[in-house]
Amino acid sequence: MKNLMVLDVKTTCYPAEQTPVQFIPEVIRIQAIILHTDRMRILEKYHCHVQPTIFPQLSHFCTGFTHIEQQEVDTGIPYQEAMQSIGQLTTQYQSIPAFWGYYGHLQLVRQCKRLQVPLPIPKRFITIKHNYSKFYQLKHMKKLGHVLQYHGLESSVPPTDPIADAKKVAKIISILLEEGWEHRYLK
Repeated sequence: MKNLMVLDVKTTCYPAEQTPVQFIPEVIRIQAIILHTDRMRILEKYHCHVQPTIFPQLSHFCTGFTHIEQQEVDTGIPYQEAMQSIGQLTTQYQSIPAFWGYYGHLQLVRQCKRLQVPLPIPKRFITIKHNYSKFYQLKHMKKLGHVLQYHGLESSVPPTDPIADAKKVAKIISILLEEGWEHRYLK
């Protein structure tokens, strides 16, 4: 099997009724775990805050929703530097990207295109939410929190852990693999 790069991306955001004209979400945090799928072992961890440039001031909604503070993004790294680090991890571990849903991947693609930065991950990727729903033959997609709660894992990762969200997705991947889930990208 191959290594998975479990990625979690947070972006700037506003409540729908307060979204500024010409608002574009920007990546403000990236969490990544390289997960060895045969041994279910974390080989590497990566975490960074990213400086937003178009709307550099986080909304109160954004800090409440993402739990990311203004000073964290103010002292963050440029997006290009974050993508270089993700690219190095991808190459070093020959990993397949995995996201909970489509949003994180879509944001990386859009921001890379807008900033003319090469996308540092393979074009093919895995969405765990969709694979989870298909594997368990669910009619409706489940939110990550509901899936964690169902499996009794909602408190298994301390919220202070800098890669907590990526670890939560990795735990769901572990459950899927233990129960026989296979994906063509992992063969």
